[in-house]
Amino acid sequence: MSDTQAFNPADSLFLTELIKQLRSQDSYGHWEGKTDEEVLAPYVVDKEARRAIPIIDDPDPDVLWYQELYYNAAGLAIERRTGVMCGPMIKISHEGFGRVILAAGRLIVLNKYLRDVHRFGFDSLAVLAQQGDQIVNQAAALIAQFAQVAHYGQEDLDLEIPEDLDQLKARIKKLSAQAIHWKMNLHDLSEELPVNWETILDTAQQTHAAYDALTHARQKLPQAD
Repeated sequence: MSDTQAFNPADSLFLTELIKQLRSQDSYGHWEGKTDEEVLAPYVVDKEARRAIPIIDDPDPDVLWYQELYYNAAGLAIERRTGVMCGPMIKISHEGFGRVILAAGRLIVLNKYLRDVHRFGFDSLAVLAQQGDQIVNQAAALIAQFAQVAHYGQEDLDLEIPEDLDQLKARIKKLSAQAIHWKMNLHDLSEELPVNWETILDTAQQTHAAYDALTHARQKLPQAD
C-alpha cells in the first residue's frame, strides 16, 4: 500500500491519458469524489487476486472495457508525445484470445497477441504505468525511425490540382463538400461535449486539412481581370 500512496500518476504520460479516458466515461459524476488511484484501482490485480481467478474463463465485459480504454490511452499518449495520430484495433474472441495493434499512419507501432484476457491486470499502479509508458516510448522511437511511413496519408487532401479549368472546378466542388462535412462534424462534436471528447484533436485536424486543401485549390483559379 505504501508504494501505491507514494506513486504519483501525474508522473506518467500514459496514466495521465488513461485517467482522462476513465473520467470521461463518468457522465453522471459518480467518480468526482474518487482519487485518481481509486479510479485506476480496477487495473490492479495483485498475485493473490490473480490466484483467485480461474485459469480458463470467458472475459467479463467490464474487463474488456477496461482493456479497450488501456489501449485507447496508449494511442492518445503516443499522439501527444509525437504529434502523429495513433489508434488501436482490437479483436478478442469470447474465449479471451485475440490481438491488438496500434497504427500510426501506415506504421504499426504495436502488434501484440492477447491471451487469458479475463486475467487482465497489473501487480501495481507503478507496473501499470511502466508498461503503458513502455508502449509509448517504443512507439515514439519507431515513429522517429520511420517518420515517412508514420506520416503517410496525412496529406491525402493536398492532391495535385488538375490544370484543366473544368477539372479544377470539379475538384473545388468536391473539396468544398469535404470541408463542410468536417465543419459540421466539428460543430456537432462541440454541441455534445464531453461525449467523444477524445476525438476533438482528430476532428479539428481533419477540418483544418480540408479547408487548407480547399484554399489552395481556389488559389489556382484564374484571376478575374
